[in-house]
Amino acid sequence: MADSQTPWSLKLSYALGFIPLYIAHATVSSFGQFYWTEHVKLSPALIGLAWTVYNIFGAIIEPVLGMLSDATNTRFGKRIPWILLGLVPFVFSFKSIWLSPSGITGQSDKSLFVTLLVALLSFAVSNAMILLNWSGMFQSLFKTESDRASTSVLRQICCICGLLTGMVASPILSSQWKDPDAMSSVLCVVLSALVLPAFFLAYASPTTQEASVVHRRDHPLSQLRLAFSNPSFRWLLIATFFINLGNSFLSASFSLYSKYIANLRGTVELPWGQTIGAGAQTGIVLASFYVCGLFTSSFWTYLTKAVGACRAWRYECLMYGFLLLYFFFCGEGFYSCLLGTSLVGLFMSGFMVFPDLLLSAVIDEDSFKSGFSRGGLLLGIRGIVIRTSYAFQSVVSGFILSMSGYSASHKIQTPRAIGAIYLLTVFLPAVCIMSGFFILRYFPLQGESLKILHDKIQQLQKKKQ
Repeated sequence: MADSQTPWSLKLSYALGFIPLYIAHATVSSFGQFYWTEHVKLSPALIGLAWTVYNIFGAIIEPVLGMLSDATNTRFGKRIPWILLGLVPFVFSFKSIWLSPSGITGQSDKSLFVTLLVALLSFAVSNAMILLNWSGMFQSLFKTESDRASTSVLRQICCICGLLTGMVASPILSSQWKDPDAMSSVLCVVLSALVLPAFFLAYASPTTQEASVVHRRDHPLSQLRLAFSNPSFRWLLIATFFINLGNSFLSASFSLYSKYIANLRGTVELPWGQTIGAGAQTGIVLASFYVCGLFTSSFWTYLTKAVGACRAWRYECLMYGFLLLYFFFCGEGFYSCLLGTSLVGLFMSGFMVFPDLLLSAVIDEDSFKSGFSRGGLLLGIRGIVIRTSYAFQSVVSGFILSMSGYSASHKIQTPRAIGAIYLLTVFLPAVCIMSGFFILRYFPLQGESLKILHDKIQQLQKKKQ
């Protein structure tokens, strides 16, 4: 399929929209529970309950909002109105999560719990309204695999910038969380900037209207059945589950690895003479996962153009899975651990590029075969699968650590607990990622099959013109 002449201004505007979304995501996921535990002083059990309800509710609301978005038809398309509608609630719900401790003196735990839960649920709805629909424009804005690959790289860079900003800038802006109003106010201004690329996309590209595809007004259960009847979608969901599960095991347990196996607990002198403590070492090591991925962004575009998105993703899984084994042999020390995270980070970045490329091909196939638009629903179902993988990882990790005798109060863990940390950080992630490598082999939309689909879509579009 020939490359289109999609302007880079359109690609960049689409990618920039992910920066404020990922700033909000990183801030809430990285510091939300910590803030309510350490500064608001709410019971940890109630905080855990609130976040559990938040995650379950988010998994339910995403496909519902996806179906509503699919059913929308306006002069600005299906997605833009939902993005603009969710923007104000998104900003205010984000700010309401960061209550100032001075303003809640005397409130009961029950009152604080209700406040937190309302803020989280409001954030879940508004965040899903924007992120789901922003992601949903990808398939309609960018028609060729080449355009999609280059746009995905720009999006990946913006997502990493948003993640790092949310993780690093938030505690700095809030003076170590002593002034959450200052932090949340500054970040709300940043989040509000999302409206600029949204308006640009609304006016710059008629493809956001998805005029050639209508929505099928079936019963929601019927729509779910039709979505799961697509073998391409089923194989993609299975691969997505295992690959996200592997990455979830790695990210959730790596702090334990760095503390008890890499032994990042003392101080280290950097080559230019500065000394850093254990916290800074861990932060640098974790940041290298994302930062090093920036250097391979263009490589994934080249590889996708050369061999196709599915085969490129399989190659990434293969290399990534083998590189994870480095952590079993690297031993102790800051530099040894940093080398490992840097090497793995080079291959981690593709996981932010390939999933949407394959999902866009599935949406193309679904729309072509049925004549109806279900892009929002398919995105919502994928969101459920991703959240399920996170929940499954939490249960498995908790069970393995509890059975191993791990205790946070022990400065030195037992050999059995060390073995459990190795299992969670190295072997389970490698097994899950390699499972994704083999599962993607059966994904139908690759090679000649994908080319035939794109040719048929082009012929259909020419007939309609």
